[in-house]
Amino acid sequence: MNRKYRKKNVAEVDAALIEQIAVSIEELHVGDHIKISTHHWLNHPFLKSEFIINSRDQINALKDYGITDVIRFSSRSALNKKSHNETEGTTRPSFRLSSSDEKKARIKAFVDNYWNGHKEITKKLHELASLSRQIKDAVFKKNSIPLHTFDHFYQDTAPLLKTSSRLIVSGINIHNESDATRLHCANVSILTGLLGHNLGWEDQEVSDAMLAALLHDVGGELVGGAKVMRRRRARTHAMEQAYRMHPKKGAEVLAQTGAFSANVIAGVLQHHERMDGSGWPGKLMGDSIHKYARAIGITNDYDLMVNSFDVQLCESPHTVLATMFYRFREYYDAQFLATFIRTLGVYPAGSFVQTADARVGMVIASATDNTSTNPQLLFYDAEIARDQALPCSLSESGTTISRALAPSEVPEAVRIYLLPSHVLGYYPTT
Repeated sequence: MNRKYRKKNVAEVDAALIEQIAVSIEELHVGDHIKISTHHWLNHPFLKSEFIINSRDQINALKDYGITDVIRFSSRSALNKKSHNETEGTTRPSFRLSSSDEKKARIKAFVDNYWNGHKEITKKLHELASLSRQIKDAVFKKNSIPLHTFDHFYQDTAPLLKTSSRLIVSGINIHNESDATRLHCANVSILTGLLGHNLGWEDQEVSDAMLAALLHDVGGELVGGAKVMRRRRARTHAMEQAYRMHPKKGAEVLAQTGAFSANVIAGVLQHHERMDGSGWPGKLMGDSIHKYARAIGITNDYDLMVNSFDVQLCESPHTVLATMFYRFREYYDAQFLATFIRTLGVYPAGSFVQTADARVGMVIASATDNTSTNPQLLFYDAEIARDQALPCSLSESGTTISRALAPSEVPEAVRIYLLPSHVLGYYPTT
């Protein structure tokens, strides 16, 4: 799939290069696909150096800035002319900043707040993953359970869960399946906390649900560990039988400590139950499934499909949400699933996308309000260094999303430019 994708884009680029023509600004029309070639990216105020002219206002803006000629891509322009003729003179969303200095300031803010913020996100998720390991070790060694440490983590995170308008992602470097398992538990805990808050749960309920989510796979240690729990391809019959025992084993070992509430234990025991009765181990249905388990069932399935140590097995977050809704929604609590989708947005953070003008980008932050269909995007541009790239909203980009891409469909250099690691970690931010 990856090779086919590369070949297609090489052909498109070759065709475009053959038909690149230098033209005067006076020769431009709405629908032309152009590139500013006379000014470096950092030295002009436009959001892109290459774009489709959407209105006369954009042509006038180029003139006002003193640009006299540009490169026009003839074949692409011909395709766009018909669809844009009717918009002559129509004002479109702004594609120009007030100055190149404003662009540089926005880029600096993005680097400071986003790329540098990745370090803090990674630190927080590793802290939570490490806490998961500490609690599990204490459970199995029958030591004192460090729940106070989890309480401190929750108190630090709760304000963000309550006030967050965005969920952002970081590429997390992992070295083996054990790292992947711990990160998975941390991700499911964060997603469950955000879902619980958006469902209107009380603080103690959210905290308990996050703890249950953090420990939901504790029983995996008793059924074969990562080789059984993280296996994405078909398990043998014996492995599948062992795998289906992990919720019960986990609930039993937690109950034996006397340190965990009945609600937390229920969340662990029932997280593979399904609303239609097709789950396990108890074949429970509907409201007989504890609400923590109903939430974890959604967040667990989502992260399992999105993340894998093997990039070839990772799916697009957008595609995963669509799959959960259109193919498997009978498994999930309808209100919980709808809230989860609203929380992540139609195109969740971490989704690679291809736009109508053949660019590849990634959703860097998903809004949890009514702008979820207008995500923030970072586009790949071989001519712009990553630390000089400027994100924009979908509406600012002047294009539309044509399809979501699985990580394996994105060339490695493009994927690394947009996200240093294909393994996603989630954290709320304001």
